[in-house]
Order: sequence, then C-alpha cells, then structure tokens
Amino acid sequence: MKCFNYLIAQGKGQPKKIEENLNALSKHPFGDHSSCSTDWCRFIADPSIKYKSLPYGKPLQDKALQESLTTLFQKYILNSEKLANLGSTQSNESFNKSVAAKAPKNRFYGGSRSLAYRVAAAVAQKNTGHKYTVDVNVSSGLSPGLYTRKLATLRDIQARKRKAVAITTEAKLRRIALKASRNQSSSTFEVREGVCYQSNTMIDTVTEDSDEKILEIPAPKNKPVENDSKPDISTMTHIYFDIEATGLGRTSHITQISARRGLETFSKYILPAREITPKAADVTGLTFQNEKSTNNVIFGHNIYNYDCPVLYNALDYCSLLDDFQSKIVGFVDTLKLFKLSFPNLGSYSQCKLCDTLINLSYDAHNAEDDVNALFRLVNEKIDNFTDVQKVFQSELSVFYNYVSLKQMNKNVPSLKQMLDDKVVTKRTANCIARSGLNLSHLRLAYSRNGRTGIKDIFSEPCGSKARVTKSAKIIDSVSDFLKEL
Repeated sequence: MKCFNYLIAQGKGQPKKIEENLNALSKHPFGDHSSCSTDWCRFIADPSIKYKSLPYGKPLQDKALQESLTTLFQKYILNSEKLANLGSTQSNESFNKSVAAKAPKNRFYGGSRSLAYRVAAAVAQKNTGHKYTVDVNVSSGLSPGLYTRKLATLRDIQARKRKAVAITTEAKLRRIALKASRNQSSSTFEVREGVCYQSNTMIDTVTEDSDEKILEIPAPKNKPVENDSKPDISTMTHIYFDIEATGLGRTSHITQISARRGLETFSKYILPAREITPKAADVTGLTFQNEKSTNNVIFGHNIYNYDCPVLYNALDYCSLLDDFQSKIVGFVDTLKLFKLSFPNLGSYSQCKLCDTLINLSYDAHNAEDDVNALFRLVNEKIDNFTDVQKVFQSELSVFYNYVSLKQMNKNVPSLKQMLDDKVVTKRTANCIARSGLNLSHLRLAYSRNGRTGIKDIFSEPCGSKARVTKSAKIIDSVSDFLKEL
C-alpha cells in the first residue's frame, strides 16, 4: 500500500509513468526488478540489500499472490488516465469539520431554519476566513465592534500560522510518526486481547489444548517515575539496617535482622523456614541451631540488589508488606552513596570503606555489627545531603523491582527450552520474564499474528523503553522457535 501511494503521488499528471510503475509493482516485492526504474528501486544498483518492509528482509515467494496482484494491477493500468488526475478529499474533510463545529451532529438542526445559516457561515469562513463576521455586520447595516474585528483578525492569523506549520517536512514526519504509534498501539492491543468480537468467538477459538484458554496477554507495568523534587531526607527518620540470610538468593530466609535509629538499636536471630545453604554458612559463620515510627528512610549497603528483595520476600510471606509500606518513604543504598561521594576508591565493600575512611575493623557477617559500623561510617563521612538525595529511591520504585523479580522467578522456568536451544540469552530471557510474559503468552501472540504479534508485544512501549526489545534479530529468533513448536 505504501509503494502504491508513492506511485500515485509521483505519477501525478503522468499516466504513462503510472502504467510503467504499476507493471513493476506487481514484480518488485517478489524479487523481479526487470521492470523497475533506477529512480526509485535500490535493488538495480545493489541486489544484495534487504527489503525494509517485508519479513526477514526477503522477497515474497507466493506465486499465486503475484498472479493475483498482476491481474488486479492490469485493471488499474487501463485506468491510468484517471489515476494520474486524482484529487484530494482533504479540503472536503476540512469543510465538513467546519460545518460540524457550527451544526454539531449531537443536536438535531435538520428541522431547524437555522441550519441554512449555519452551513452558510461555514461556507463563508472557508472562502474568506473569520473576517466574514465583519462583512456580515457591514452588509446588514450594522457597525462591527472593535473586539469583533480584533478577534476575526487574530483567528485568521492563527489559521495561517497553523497552515504554514502543517505543510513543513517536520510536521509531516511528526504526523507519520504519530500515526505509526497509534497503529502499533492498536495492533498490540489486538494481539494481547485476541478476538473479542466475531460470530461464535468462544466456540471457534478455544479448544482443550489451545493456548487461547489464556484469553488475554498481560499488559506491561510501567516503572514508577521518580519525582525531580525528592523529599527532604535530612528532616526524616533515618533507620540503618542489615540482614543475614540462609543463602545468597533473593528468596533466601532471614536468619538475623538488625536495625538502628539514632541511639536505639534492634537485633534478632530468626529461626529460618528453610535450611541454611553451605555457601551461606561459609560466608556468615552461621549454622542451624536452636538458639518502633513514620516517614522513615532506610539506609543499607548494597540493599537494592540483595537486602531489599530478601526483606520484601519475608514481609510478603508474613503478610506484613502493606503495613511496612505505609511507614516507609524510601531507601538509600550507601554503596551508591559512597561511589558518588568518594570516587576512585579501590573497593566499595562496607568493610573496606570502614577500614579506609574511619580505620574500623569489625565482624562483617554479624548484622548488628554491620549496622553499627554503617551508622558510624555515614554520620562521620557524609555531610553533603545533596548526594544522599541523588541516590534516594522511593518505596514504590523498590517495590516495583521486587514485583518484577517475583515475575521473573515465576516465568523463567517456562523459557528453559528457549535457553537450552540458545534461542535467546539468559539476559533476554530474564527481561521477557520480568515483563510478565511466559512461553504460553509468546505462543499465544504468535498464533494470533505470527512474527508481527511477537514484535508488537516485545516492542510495546513501557515507560521510555520497549517492553522487551526492538531487536529484529531477537524477534526473528523467537518467531522461528515458535514456528517449529
């Protein structure tokens, strides 16, 4: 359709050129460039280049389709004179909009005497501009008011400016981009929702073994946007915390939790619900034995990557997450804080920072000692709260990361075959799983619209980024894998 539109636009007033290009158009998408012109066909100069708008960049192979297109275009060739002199309905649509503004369709003016005047006003505005109101006043023997003249002049100036901007290359490209965005959004919704309206929809599309039993592919969840105006952390309650756990995984169970708020301290050992892993026992020295505010900001070292997911998992397991979220404003990861405040240090582990900056050595795998050391380290060496503000993350943002991690752990096992066959990398599989998609969702998208369906859900906007990826290589790889299932 795009090629046909270009053909008509470039052949305006040239019926012979339209005939030649229509003949070429039935061959060009199928790799036959014998009738093409060097004016528009790049394949004559370089046959190795790829098609931009065809799957995998390769020419079409369906001979029956080519014969049908050739037959269809023969009818257009016979009418090349008409095609060379086509007009535009844009001016008609513009006039219809003016009439609709003066005689709205949601009100019945067809039986009113005012309809003729309303249409006449639209005609006058189309022909002479908004100054028609002044002309009507003069022809009626009335003196048009000063503000009537000013407003009419202003409206005409605004209309001329809009027209001048609308015909620029930038404005046209912007309209094309917006239209493409709307089309992709519509296509993505169709892939995610499936067939919603047709005869016998539920009977024809759902079978016992069909992926269509999942009626809708979940929409992506946008990451909360951090406000530029972050809360004043210096006025809030600072709580320093650390945990020790049964393992190094993000779903490990807590064995010790410690916190400090000013001079108040808290430390508890917890009977874990699962066995301590040998690796965690080696690192922490722990083995399995029978042995209070609001507006809080929690400080911890490397908490975004480890402590927060483990803590949220424990709170969620104990049904305490909602209560916790209501009392926490956000988090400050002191690992990022010291990287910002003290660049070019050799190591940013908490032990090394304490040893280097405040000459302190302590038991690094006891949560209580960790908390006290971190409290002293921050209070003695950080006096610039501007850096603290920069590394602050809201509770909503940290919670979003926790939910994404849960989704990833839930969905990654379904992608095992794709990983084993090296269809995607581990990083891409994690990205797919984090976005809320599993193998059933991918199969469903492919069954609904093939490669385009995979492209739509992978490249769906999610904040300022794509949901998964826009890489054609990855999309093709996943599509080929699903095609073979």
